[in-house]
Amino acid sequence: MARQALQCVDALDGARLELLQSRKLALDHGVVLGGVLGASSLPKLFSLLQSWILGARLVLFTASRVDANETRAMVSRTLEVASLWLQSKELHPLHPWVFRSLCALQQMAQGVLSDNAPLSKSLAVSDLFLLTYV
Repeated sequence: MARQALQCVDALDGARLELLQSRKLALDHGVVLGGVLGASSLPKLFSLLQSWILGARLVLFTASRVDANETRAMVSRTLEVASLWLQSKELHPLHPWVFRSLCALQQMAQGVLSDNAPLSKSLAVSDLFLLTYV
């Protein structure tokens, strides 16, 4: 299950790379992009980001319950992608939900890696209502 959910992490990273490339192409042609990347500006992308972040949480939840080097790599990949999104200043400002959920994803991944303990179900779904409602 974690391997399948890892596709969400890859999609999240792919979206980041495409957005960075699109921004670079726009700047190369003298177009300055601004504003908040979020629900009102790109509703389809926002919906996909919601799904992919939920899938990334599933990676952390399932991988934290299996003791294997492969799952540790999945958690590390999830942490890397969340961190890259947060470090990509070209994509900021992010919608507050996207920013908060990426920060939470990053913290959960760091916790799983450092504690070597399963991620609790209550933490994994802590703001599920907001994740699916926004």
